[in-house]
Amino acid sequence: MPIRHRLFRFCSALLLAFALGGCTSTTVVQYHAGDSRPVCQEDGTVSPVLILWGAAWRKDQHHRAEREAAAERGIRQYFARRDCFPHAYIAGQAMGRSPLTLSDIDMIRWARGQATPFSMLIQVRVEELDVRTQVQPSLVLWESDSLVQLRVRVLDMASMRLHMDRTVHWKNGGGYAVRNTSTLSDDLSSALAAVFTQQFSRY
Repeated sequence: MPIRHRLFRFCSALLLAFALGGCTSTTVVQYHAGDSRPVCQEDGTVSPVLILWGAAWRKDQHHRAEREAAAERGIRQYFARRDCFPHAYIAGQAMGRSPLTLSDIDMIRWARGQATPFSMLIQVRVEELDVRTQVQPSLVLWESDSLVQLRVRVLDMASMRLHMDRTVHWKNGGGYAVRNTSTLSDDLSSALAAVFTQQFSRY
């Protein structure tokens, strides 16, 4: 086969790899207990909800302060949309501590002591918020992904019943994608949207 034909086939394969690999994809893997239906409040519902959030990073997590700031921006960004919970109040501390260190009873007692009569308490535990890039020994030379891992628990304030306990691993990116930390707030906001708006099958 002439060299120019081989070169043409190689370049065509390389261009195809770029075309296919450059498309980003989103993957959600979930484990949950409680109600499997979306937990967004119905249209017209005006009952305020309280969001208590905290971070539980892995031991080797770098740039924790920056990641925590990005997490808070992403949480506030999602709930500011008001399309799921029209009246949401967000706090990163309760009783002078991280909400992640409190029991359900302690969180509910603290929430009941506030001036606002909350109907629902949502605890958001941010476990991962990062970007990973890997070099691949193939035509797809690299893969870059934004990674978010959350655990979200929803408690009914009146009955103290656990309405939902859901862990989500969210990934966005792919081959030849270029992801960086500037999108982390948007990534976390998108992961929260998956938590609250998707209906998951029971396991």
